[in-house]
Amino acid sequence: MYKGRILTVDDQEEDLEIVNHILKRENYETVSAMNGLEALEILEHDKEFDAIVLDRMMPHMDGITFMRRIREDGNLYNLPIIMQTAADETYQVLEGIEAGVYWYITKPYSHQMLLTLVKSAMRSNRRQRRKNEMTDFYIESRRKLKMGMETLTHCELEFRKLREAKNIANAISCTFPKSARMVGAISEILVNSVEHGNLGISFEEKSELVLDGKWEEEVNYRSELSENKNKLVKVSVTKTSEYVKMKVIDEGQGFYWKPYFHLDSSRSHKANGRGIYLASLEFDTIEYQGNGNEVICTKLI
Repeated sequence: MYKGRILTVDDQEEDLEIVNHILKRENYETVSAMNGLEALEILEHDKEFDAIVLDRMMPHMDGITFMRRIREDGNLYNLPIIMQTAADETYQVLEGIEAGVYWYITKPYSHQMLLTLVKSAMRSNRRQRRKNEMTDFYIESRRKLKMGMETLTHCELEFRKLREAKNIANAISCTFPKSARMVGAISEILVNSVEHGNLGISFEEKSELVLDGKWEEEVNYRSELSENKNKLVKVSVTKTSEYVKMKVIDEGQGFYWKPYFHLDSSRSHKANGRGIYLASLEFDTIEYQGNGNEVICTKLI
């Protein structure tokens, strides 16, 4: 049964053949390019791909340059990219993540690992496509929401579920400058307060759940357990002429937050553990207090 369409990009013909063989054996259709420039030419005429498996080091145009180029295309911005590389220094991985890598995989790797990551990327792409189908409705709804939130100076909200966290992130982002860019940063902080805060899901647990495609299912399950179903996350937003400040408090046991402000080697090849770091790129300050179950995020106007 046909599973999806993958663009594979690698300057080493033997490596390219191996990747294509692994994917075709599992009923994925593949289209291949030998470097980033060739891959760009393919995408100019054909954008119907579910994911890209991309080598980092290539002649003519390397993987990072290629990624930066396609992120300029609104039709390709959310296409998940799995970068395969021998360059595993933390700063190199960080460069890829900032360019938009969905997942890093270091050569040599197992066939099963590649297939697991492709499957995860496909799920992510399908969710994004469903969102895109509602783009016009979303834009109009957000415009009206932003108009209604412009005069807000203070609000307080409570929630406990993942879906509610994402809805609230969308709403309160309208009080921030560059609001569209702030949605993701706010969502990372709020989702973190649910999964790692109230529900106590560890970094290692989430890594396994994401790979298995069971993360959201597990979060929803734990939210309904008797010990968690009454736990709330409290959010307050205060807006002045100089800044917008968001304060988030959960009812969990807290966590050791300091390592998550940067990307180290133990987390650089994971799809999780980046949220606080990515949020810090948008907020001017993020300050965790106490045992980590309270955080204040500030954006200057």
